[in-house]
Amino acid sequence: MSEAIKNIVTELFDIAAKVGTSKDENTDREEQKMRQLAKKEILNFLLYLSASDGSIEVAEALFIKDYLSEQISPEEMCQRIEEDNIYSSAFEQRIPLTLKRLVKLDNSIYEKKGELEESDAEKYICGYEALGKEFIACDHEVSQSERDDLGTYITNMRSFYRANYKGPDEATKAAHSEHTVDTSRNQKKGNSVEGTDEEEETLESLINQLNAMVGLEKVKGTVSQLIHFNTIRQIRDERGLAQMPMTQHMVFYGNPGTGKTTVARMIAKIYHHLGLLSKGHLVEVDRSGLVAGYVGHTALKVKDVVKQAKGGVLFIDEAYALTYKRSENDFGWEAVDTLIKAMEDERDDLVVIVAGYTEPMTYFINSNPGLKSRFNRFIDFEDYTGEQLLQIYKKMAREAGYETTEEALEYAEEFFEEKALNKGEQTTIGFNASLQKKQPVVEGANFSNARMVRNFLETAVMNQADRLYDEQPLTDEELCTIEYEDVKSIA
Repeated sequence: MSEAIKNIVTELFDIAAKVGTSKDENTDREEQKMRQLAKKEILNFLLYLSASDGSIEVAEALFIKDYLSEQISPEEMCQRIEEDNIYSSAFEQRIPLTLKRLVKLDNSIYEKKGELEESDAEKYICGYEALGKEFIACDHEVSQSERDDLGTYITNMRSFYRANYKGPDEATKAAHSEHTVDTSRNQKKGNSVEGTDEEEETLESLINQLNAMVGLEKVKGTVSQLIHFNTIRQIRDERGLAQMPMTQHMVFYGNPGTGKTTVARMIAKIYHHLGLLSKGHLVEVDRSGLVAGYVGHTALKVKDVVKQAKGGVLFIDEAYALTYKRSENDFGWEAVDTLIKAMEDERDDLVVIVAGYTEPMTYFINSNPGLKSRFNRFIDFEDYTGEQLLQIYKKMAREAGYETTEEALEYAEEFFEEKALNKGEQTTIGFNASLQKKQPVVEGANFSNARMVRNFLETAVMNQADRLYDEQPLTDEELCTIEYEDVKSIA
């Protein structure tokens, strides 16, 4: 046990006890009541932090046992968090009753003496912050999400104190300046989080970017329709006209490399410009980012991801993997159930987009009535034609600073035409027998569209480097030219 942490907890209990000793009668009993209340509230605070990274660790349970003398297993921690809805915005905004009483005590001392030499309420907040920092570090790995949640909770405590303390704030400034936590939301381990730092982008420029993408004519038409619909919907809302309830959640069908993630990112930004989303960022996850290995952990993991995505788009790639099988040891179905509730609860500031191969995604959507009722936008991302793949290649090469000779382009054109016509062997994706009689066969699942183009370009560049290595010195033109020799062996 750490003596420093033990001292932090002791000081928290001693400060809380001051509220009890300030009463005229039954001092011992009141003091004990406040210590017990403080313990309960601190325990809930630590449970809240333990859920921040979507995983309850044994080290966290041991921390609670060592410093709060509370015997609790990780499974019991999960159950407590779920039953009391501890990992939620409502809990995050809830101010400990102990702190409220300490603020009253500070006010009472100030009114009687005309000054406050030391604020017990501020010391209590600092103790919470110090304990929180020790707790999130007890498993030797502190995530950005844990830092953010700690910062948010402490900020809320301080905001309450500032708003309710009636005296001057000189007594609290020094302590406050020494205890600050970074509350900026950044990137969380295991998930791709993209922010809205490109403030100069306008709605018009985003639409132009979408229209500049090769192919995807049906996708562009559907997104354009969504923009028109939501613009008119806003006008109706401004004029106080009735609105038909609509969900913004979507399903993207299609093979890899057809631009699903790129379009999802654009939708996030476009919806932000339309005022439908408060942030306009994209959080991308797959099954591994949502499903944990123990009962109760999956729900916490999903809630954490949803919390990151709120204000933007949650993009779940290969979403059908969540319902791949039914067994006692698989928690994908728990993830789906938690996700369905979040989609309803956060629908005013969250768009969920699930994506994957067409046929498996159809089974996924039909696997749960709740899922089927939450999605009403279905966008089909068709495979690129050989001509479109060549256009993508030219664009990629140009953006990378390369030119391609006519002979090399002819080879690339033939290569992409052949790949588009013969999309590779069929790939079988297994699903639970309770959902279907036969395993679905996905046509062209080995055909990776734009990803194949990128692989082609990268191979050509590697081959060019091999060719040029012994020909130094080199001109800029030679360094920037892909020749037939560089592509002829690509199959």
